[in-house]
Amino acid sequence: QVTWGLANVKAPEFWSIFGRRGEGILVANIDSGVQYNHPALAASYKCAGGILPENECWYDPVSNPPSAKPQDGLGHGTHTMGTMVASDDPALQYTAGMAPRAQWIACRAFITNETTNEMLNACADWILAPGGDPSRRPHVVNNSWGDTPTDEWFLPKVEAWRAAGIFPVFSAGNAGAFEQCSEIGSPAEYQESFAVAAHDSSGTAAWFSSQGPGAFGDVPYTKPNLSAPGVNIWSSIPNNGWGIKNGTSMAAPHVAGAVALLWSCNPALVGQIDLTF
Repeated sequence: QVTWGLANVKAPEFWSIFGRRGEGILVANIDSGVQYNHPALAASYKCAGGILPENECWYDPVSNPPSAKPQDGLGHGTHTMGTMVASDDPALQYTAGMAPRAQWIACRAFITNETTNEMLNACADWILAPGGDPSRRPHVVNNSWGDTPTDEWFLPKVEAWRAAGIFPVFSAGNAGAFEQCSEIGSPAEYQESFAVAAHDSSGTAAWFSSQGPGAFGDVPYTKPNLSAPGVNIWSSIPNNGWGIKNGTSMAAPHVAGAVALLWSCNPALVGQIDLTF
């Protein structure tokens, strides 16, 4: 069963027309981790098979001791990674991944719903040079997390990613539950970040989704940059399962996966952040 989100953004049509499903593209998330051996994610884990050193594919600055292989105690990161790259194997219960032939790596910044700037900065630096090697950096990084508006603390990291050719996707935030014209949270509101709000299966803005404006103005982009499916989203969850989640956290990886498809299809766009925006 193809998830409504993939159908909504016409991912299966893209696969059919262009014959590309993310081949050659590496995605990452900064999240709660990933169940690396989930049936929908095991084959696309970049360090699957033990050929590459694990520190090129997984970093866990938040756990003590750090986990040797990707794991996920919250389920959030496994879900967002599934929306990006879950396998299209027809034997699976759902076809949930935007770019099912891309590979993935991950950095764990959350073991609860809260983290620290220190952990997020550690992950941001690792994304630039996984295992200390800049050539191992991903093409796209999904960030289904956010902070309060008007806070520029993470901007140098986003600028560094862009300079390295890494496309920075962020969830816009879920402040719409509290106020109608809700500001986008940081870092999504930075002009340098690609901010993703959420809509439902009817195309209506999700009741919880932050809708803008952003504190850093609307030149050249109004905020959010796009909306994407974020209500009743099926994707992979730990213990080899499938589950529904809601949030702009679920919308952002649809866009991260779309960038993976676009860059897989058109290599001349790889690393061209402004043009891809």
